[in-house]
Amino acid sequence: MLRQFTRAVTTDHILGDELCRAIINHIGGRFTEKIDRALAFKNFLNCWNDITRSAKRPALFTDDSLIYGFGPPPETNHLLLMLKDIVELEEREICDILDLPLDELRQRLEAIRGAMYVAGVKKVLIIEDQPIVTRDLQENLNSIGDIRVRSASTAQSAADIAAEMRPDLILADYMLEEESTGMDAVTEIRHHLDCPVIFITAYPEAVLKGGEFEPDFVIAKPFTRHAIRAASWQCLSTPKSDVEHEVSNVISFRPMI
Repeated sequence: MLRQFTRAVTTDHILGDELCRAIINHIGGRFTEKIDRALAFKNFLNCWNDITRSAKRPALFTDDSLIYGFGPPPETNHLLLMLKDIVELEEREICDILDLPLDELRQRLEAIRGAMYVAGVKKVLIIEDQPIVTRDLQENLNSIGDIRVRSASTAQSAADIAAEMRPDLILADYMLEEESTGMDAVTEIRHHLDCPVIFITAYPEAVLKGGEFEPDFVIAKPFTRHAIRAASWQCLSTPKSDVEHEVSNVISFRPMI
């Protein structure tokens, strides 16, 4: 779940995995699988805050320098949305993590869900072979801004449309028509275009194999409206370029052990 969370924060599976690894390494012996989820997230966020808010910048090409390059964690309302609608923690767990009473948590969550809006015109490609699911996804996208949506039901048509429209975000199912998969489509598209990818599938294990390509988000079917809106809003409103250059330097030059 921590890796899912950092991928969501960065909207990038490589940067997210590096951030997660670096923070867990820093925590060291204080981080074990025996602690509950709320305590794990609390320790994780405390460590991230301590490093990024330090008056002294860490030494270059270290894990602490990598963490510092990301800046501090999202503010409380943003964290709340991600923990509830993307990571899907229980309310009581989020109350413990963020030190919020339940009534305040629910009020804040309702407010930020209502305020989600993406500035400007954005382009989204939906790769899905079930028309009813495509319509549902498009309705959720239209609720967060001026989103221009196109759809494809095969890997080849998805690659052709992506080359033409150059989407800001891709939402993809795994199983498609004509014995093709969403993974086939996205792998081809990623050769020419770098944009966030959300897989929405009943087969999450099929897209998380540790191979050359992994999605930035995986949402399991049946999905909730809140999960689609929050993940799409996060991808479309978070500029990766803000941290990508500095962080990639640390990743590239970190000494191999």
